[in-house]
Amino acid sequence: MCDFSYGVYGLLDKPYSVRSLIDNHKSVRKIYSVENNLEQDLVYIVGLYDKAAFCDYDITKTHNYSVSKPNEYYLKMMKLNHDGTWKLGENTLKKSNSI
Repeated sequence: MCDFSYGVYGLLDKPYSVRSLIDNHKSVRKIYSVENNLEQDLVYIVGLYDKAAFCDYDITKTHNYSVSKPNEYYLKMMKLNHDGTWKLGENTLKKSNSI
């Protein structure tokens, strides 16, 4: 796991993947608090790993990003001032009209 927003790499006693950190609050707290001084953000950060999305690919290999580009949501996110609050309504559930 690499979190470029906080400059954190998921390595303690072993390397951790996002998948291994879902609902693993104890390890998430250790990863983000060890030498990172992020204690004030831990509740928010731990919540991100309850339902984390992940993409399994090796970051050390070469990838062709011209084939897969950021979607509209991520383009908007990259332009925002990140302060730990929800900006684009991600915290609300949309009700579907379909049954």
